Amino acid sequence: MRALRRRHLSPLHVLGSLLLTALAFTTLYPLVFLVLNSLKTQREYTESPYDLPSGIDLDNLDAFLFENHGWRNLTNSMLVIGVSVVVVVVLATLASYAFSKLPFRGSQQIYGGMVMLVLLPSQVLLIPLFLIFSEIGWIGSYRSLFFAYVALNLPVGIFLLTSTMRSVPNELLEAARIDGAGPLRTLVSIVVPSAKPGIMTFALLAFQAMWNELVLSLLLIPDDQDRLITPAVALLQGRFSTNEPLLMAGLLVATVPTVLAVAVFSRYLERGLLAGLGK
Repeated sequence: MRALRRRHLSPLHVLGSLLLTALAFTTLYPLVFLVLNSLKTQREYTESPYDLPSGIDLDNLDAFLFENHGWRNLTNSMLVIGVSVVVVVVLATLASYAFSKLPFRGSQQIYGGMVMLVLLPSQVLLIPLFLIFSEIGWIGSYRSLFFAYVALNLPVGIFLLTSTMRSVPNELLEAARIDGAGPLRTLVSIVVPSAKPGIMTFALLAFQAMWNELVLSLLLIPDDQDRLITPAVALLQGRFSTNEPLLMAGLLVATVPTVLAVAVFSRYLERGLLAGLGK
């Protein structure tokens, strides 16, 4: 029999494993904290927020979802942000394809302007956007949030996807043209499959940015029932007193979609980041 060789772990390997374990703990602990405290009563939380709950109490989730319109806020977020992500990904893909593979006169100048918009803080656009939408009567309408989210995330998408599509070999595009494929067919059949990790990575980043956005959605949607989930949860915190278990239940509901999105699309995120590091 062949002798089994023992694997000797180097100190660097052990240190790396410990650091990754600590990082995983710091990532999972807040989620566990939310779950446990959302199952507590106000009295249990006041006595000790770090103890296990005495039982499974779903009153806080029920109160948030139905008494505080949390279910409707969650539905509003899924609809508005879902449509916004699809539109901004399609527009960014088309624009990036033009900038990277279909150069035209002035394309570099326009692309440079898009890159400059990436550096512009979104906070400086809050008042201009509010005044514009107020002037055309879109305050309280989801159209204002849709156009704002698309406009704010489009430059980032063009910047990321243009660099991704530039890595697609031009020989593949030339072969497609020889076979009679037009620009749109080449985009769908060649460029998009090759750049899929980058596209999915941008879609995930755009979803998270829109989902976590607070100030703009507070300004543009003032009605409580029509709000998105993030401002709805933020308003659960009172000025002088707060029902912490109810707040934890709201935070848990608002966190689940982003956790599911990362879990489902994590492989594309990993490929997109590795492709970016490889450049």
